[in-house]
Amino acid sequence: MLSSCGSTNRPLKAKPAKLSAFFGYSDLVTDSRKKLPFHKIWMTPDHELKALAVMKTRLFIAFVNLQYSRPA
Repeated sequence: MLSSCGSTNRPLKAKPAKLSAFFGYSDLVTDSRKKLPFHKIWMTPDHELKALAVMKTRLFIAFVNLQYSRPA
């Protein structure tokens, strides 16, 4: 019987995945573990584009129809 899960967490923890092969900006990826809930983040080096993104206050999420993408 285990007294706690602490001793089993480390061996069972998933190993970090490699960056996807199609991702062409691997030199611009930075570690974000201390700030965000995921390991790596990429941000555009384009300062003009960053300034435009900061000005946005809304996010539009379009409706997605799954009727044709899954078998019934």
